[in-house]
Amino acid sequence: MANISLYQLDTAIDGLDKVIGTDGTTGADQGKTKNFTVSALGAHILHTSTLTGGTNVNGNLTIEQDQADATLTIISDTSNITPGGEQHNPSIHFIQDGGAQNAAIGFNIIDDTAGGTIDGAGNRFWIVNSMEDNLGEGGITFGTINQDGWENAIARFMIRGDGKGLFGHPNENYTGSFDSMFEVYDDRTENTTTDFSMSVYGLVDVAEYPPAQGAGGIVSRIRVLDGDTDSGVFSIGLVPGTNSSEIITSTPLAFYANSDMNTHSATGFSGNIGTNGNWNISDTFSATPPSELSVKGDVEVTESANGVILKSPNGTRYRITVDDSGNLTTTSL
Repeated sequence: MANISLYQLDTAIDGLDKVIGTDGTTGADQGKTKNFTVSALGAHILHTSTLTGGTNVNGNLTIEQDQADATLTIISDTSNITPGGEQHNPSIHFIQDGGAQNAAIGFNIIDDTAGGTIDGAGNRFWIVNSMEDNLGEGGITFGTINQDGWENAIARFMIRGDGKGLFGHPNENYTGSFDSMFEVYDDRTENTTTDFSMSVYGLVDVAEYPPAQGAGGIVSRIRVLDGDTDSGVFSIGLVPGTNSSEIITSTPLAFYANSDMNTHSATGFSGNIGTNGNWNISDTFSATPPSELSVKGDVEVTESANGVILKSPNGTRYRITVDDSGNLTTTSL
């Protein structure tokens, strides 16, 4: 009788452990008893099989192909019958620190659209990172570099945990405070190939003018509420053009210089253009300046050959100048 090893329960499975099986090929080896290492058998299964149901893979999972594409495909709701909406979705979950569900990638990870039944709001692809951490930490970072190896990449675009965004590399020179919802940080010691830190590029076909699609540009809008009262939307825009470029506002345009940059009550008011189009050069705001140009304080002409030009009733233009004795002279132009 053949010697049979005593059966013993092994609670720890090692990659070098052996599994006994029967050869399933055709030919001389068919039906022979063989043994395989656990690691070799597992690699074969992953290489040739589809993981379904609640299959778990402990440790690292590597997908490798030689001279062929290596593809990870995640399929959910194959039959697509019931229930309705978008309840069954493919996703990848990232869990760490004792089971915290910190990050995920996939469709409809968060159901904030009534099960995907709201028109235009279903089947959204999410990239999520949600961490209970210090304000602004966590978030999502995109990194690149012109060098092989992902460990060499540096941050290029960040969305912080509080929703604020930074485009640029926050290196040791960065002293920003994220005091806006979106910030562009351009370290000119790193970026030596561009003139500007941010640009908006558009295209317009002037075969039909004015173009029906508008001229492009940048616009900033704010909606103002006073409790239940809606005061409306107010805007400012910057628009490039061929004959002129425009600053467009829906309210009087005010100017501030040497300001503390406090958008609630900024210092450094230096004048404004009123609702009537008149200019006010003053330290006090005027919604409707009384003249085309209203000035509080002195107006100085620094060159002696220049002066104030006035037009007579018959249309003649005269320049008023002053000599060294303080005498005024008018010169027809």
